Amino acid sequence: MLIKIFRAISRDSTMYPDPESYNPARWLSAEYPSYREPLTQHPTLVGHHQFGVGRRGCPGVDLSEAELLIACSAILWAFTIKPKRGVDGKEILPESGPKSMTTNLIGGPLPFEFELKPRSEERREQVLRMWAEEEAEAEGEPSKY
Repeated sequence: MLIKIFRAISRDSTMYPDPESYNPARWLSAEYPSYREPLTQHPTLVGHHQFGVGRRGCPGVDLSEAELLIACSAILWAFTIKPKRGVDGKEILPESGPKSMTTNLIGGPLPFEFELKPRSEERREQVLRMWAEEEAEAEGEPSKY
């Protein structure tokens, strides 16, 4: 029952027009009711039902949001991300709608293919070096830095 309630909240068409489609513009364009300013503070994870509400809200929501910002920024710093291309050279976009999402309580898009390329050879080398350092540290070897 609770799952149905949370699912209904996140698909309220008055707040999220065309709720079954993945549309980040909902938070970035003033034509949507979910848009809030300033964009330096919104959108935010605070207040989203996935983290609970009221007194029972997740105390780690701020940490989750900070970690997401850092992780996404690092990925965008290092890589160019583009839709996968078919043999005909046309972009293959992920599906949208209910069949493209998980049915879990904390849902999200199903896996999809995309093109990920380093932004430059220097960044590629830096990512590989950092990866090797983390692998060595995980195996118990002392860090060089």
